[in-house]
Amino acid sequence: MKKFKLLFLIVLFVGCIWYTNALEQQEVAANDLEVAKESGENLSKVLLYFLNSENELVNEYRFVSLDDLKTDMPKLIMTELLNGPSIEENKSALPDGVQLISIEIRDNVASVNFSKEFVSQSEGEDARLAKISAVVNTLTEIKEIDTVEILVEGEVYEVRGRI
Repeated sequence: MKKFKLLFLIVLFVGCIWYTNALEQQEVAANDLEVAKESGENLSKVLLYFLNSENELVNEYRFVSLDDLKTDMPKLIMTELLNGPSIEENKSALPDGVQLISIEIRDNVASVNFSKEFVSQSEGEDARLAKISAVVNTLTEIKEIDTVEILVEGEVYEVRGRI
């Protein structure tokens, strides 16, 4: 019975942390939207994925111009991901210096090509999976994208392990 109570308290605690983070995200998004409305811009909300202080993947909303979004949504969203988080506690899952070379969408598959900085010989498996997940989760928020292929300098980046 004590184990059940302890497990319940742990689940309750984790749930409270998650809920608090979600409320903070909504508050930041609402503040950004108020600023955007005051400026008279026509904006859309996009969802990006970053790492929190515990190196867990978390989402972050960003408001972008609808005019920019209509021209090349995947490129704009990947550029926003590369620009990093706007919430101070979050950090990018992508290595420093990585650049977007190109992104193409064909048959609901996004082929995203990064510079060589995407590959880091010193990173651990968790960091490698986090950066892949950040890219895949961010791009699959676009309804036209079901699958993501990651390239580095035009060569397919091998995805191993469980994502």
